[in-house]
Amino acid sequence: MRKLMPPIVAVMVIAVASLAGGYLARPRHTSISEDNAQEELRNDFEQALQTIEDNYAGAADLEALGRNSVQGMLQQLDPHSQFFTKAQFDDLQTEQRSHFFGIGVTIKKINNRVYILSAAPDGPAFRAGLRYGDAVVAIDGQGSEDWLSEQVMARVRGEKGDPVELTVERAGAPRTITVRMSRGEVKLPSVRNWFMINQTGTGYIGLTGGFSGKTDEELAAALSQLKKEGMQQLILDLRNNPGGLLDQAIKVAEKFLRPGKRILKSGDGTTGIPIAPMWFRKTTFPNWRRW
Repeated sequence: MRKLMPPIVAVMVIAVASLAGGYLARPRHTSISEDNAQEELRNDFEQALQTIEDNYAGAADLEALGRNSVQGMLQQLDPHSQFFTKAQFDDLQTEQRSHFFGIGVTIKKINNRVYILSAAPDGPAFRAGLRYGDAVVAIDGQGSEDWLSEQVMARVRGEKGDPVELTVERAGAPRTITVRMSRGEVKLPSVRNWFMINQTGTGYIGLTGGFSGKTDEELAAALSQLKKEGMQQLILDLRNNPGGLLDQAIKVAEKFLRPGKRILKSGDGTTGIPIAPMWFRKTTFPNWRRW
């Protein structure tokens, strides 16, 4: 029977080996050339993983180790590089397509319960009477009180026209409320609202829904409408914009930046309209989901 180290000792050995560049497991090298750098790094990772499997006094979650290793590597690049699992990446692509099929609500998990924060006007949930503050307790008769937001979302999204049943608890209601509805198209616009500010000639556009596949098209439509209403200058609200597709962000910038300019806070962009961008110093990523 293989003799196992105590967990603390095993962790210390792995840490020391890592700090030493893996010297405990392979011969020393004075330098690593560009030609074999990837091979050396691959060997280091495999040896570290093998050391964990051979000496760790417990059951190691290899999937979690691999995922966290990639995340740690990306953190050395910049704050914006991220690792997505297949499910997370599929979800990201769904939102970047500007629409999906579901019931049209925004949800968030608070104190171990999933609550509805809003229901999209004219969406299936809105028509069924669901509203802010409803706590989701069951989906299709199956209790969901211990589920994560992602689990709730996965169960509610589906094919257009397919039925789904939600049971919610509502403050002030004597008993739970169960509603049945059919999944429908839920739009995820990048431009959430636009309007003229009184008679000042100032237009406002809230580009707060990220940069998805139709951002450029939506912004162009909003600009066109505001120009018809007499817009002479524009407030472009980018606060809380979580980012998105690079090509769409470039197309948006091209509407306001002159060729060859990296950044132009105000003045004569290609639209001919003075612009005052609004943004927070740090972009935020709210912990809510749409479905």
